[in-house]
Amino acid sequence: MNGSLFLLIGPTGVGKNTLISKVLPLIDSISFLPSFTSRSMRSDEQEGKPYFFVDRNEFERRILNNDFIEWKFVHGNNYYGIGKSKAEDVLKSGKNLITDIEVLGAIDIIDYLPRNCVSIFVGAGSKDDLVNRIIKRGSLSEDDLNIRMERIEFEMRYENHFDYFVYNDNLDECVNDLVSIIQFEIHNSKYRIQKHASSILHYFIIAMITNLKNEILLVRQKSPILTSNWSMPSTHVLKDESPKDALYRELHFIFTSISQESKDLIYMLTPISEEKRFLENHYHYEIEFKLVLDLPLIQKDNYEFKWFSLAEAKKYLGDDFVI
Repeated sequence: MNGSLFLLIGPTGVGKNTLISKVLPLIDSISFLPSFTSRSMRSDEQEGKPYFFVDRNEFERRILNNDFIEWKFVHGNNYYGIGKSKAEDVLKSGKNLITDIEVLGAIDIIDYLPRNCVSIFVGAGSKDDLVNRIIKRGSLSEDDLNIRMERIEFEMRYENHFDYFVYNDNLDECVNDLVSIIQFEIHNSKYRIQKHASSILHYFIIAMITNLKNEILLVRQKSPILTSNWSMPSTHVLKDESPKDALYRELHFIFTSISQESKDLIYMLTPISEEKRFLENHYHYEIEFKLVLDLPLIQKDNYEFKWFSLAEAKKYLGDDFVI
């Protein structure tokens, strides 16, 4: 595939769609790649701008048919995903595409198309600045707004992990920056070497967490068709943190009441296993930690957590699993 896929990444309110709408008329050799969604069309939208709208049953049929490069069930409400056939056909023809996407979806696409992707993270001031932008839109309920506020902090942790960073404080200047990046990458695409998938994927921590009842904590992504099984909690290790920092971040996500004593324990842990293996486009380095925590879980919109007996856990982790 010879074309380039430009991924505009960043939290809600940063202005990704506005930037794309400004950039497209300025570059003849690029077109917009709409995502698919199961949510309803809004009054200012139309088919293909900015989404292809399908109902939940149709989206789930496409998931099971492997029609998406990536898909996510977002905020516990709706599916979003990038269709496989259109993107591949356009890129194979040598044409270029641009789309907006959240950070985890971007990682999946970079992993799938490491030679073709150019990833650009868009930043815009503080979390409060972004929240004010969202409020001005006036199209979200209070519950939806709270969900997006929590998501902003999560996504901004990834701002230094992609090919480029642009700052959307001044719209015209940011558009000029994007145009320069896109034109440079298109001009030099024939010299682009095979990229590893995003370096976020290279280092991964897994947490084997037990409680005083000798139960083990497992997690799975919420989705109406439950395409994922229960597994141990895990997370990417970001470039500006150590594996133990990543472990604490993941545990604080699960146990918001985690104490300073527990935090100190985490930083004293020694990994129980480390494994490096080559996957299709990149090395995958896993670091596994084991610890005992007897804290109450919290509910998350996109994930559910549950304590399992060891016998129950083996159904999902395999018979060779041991603590």
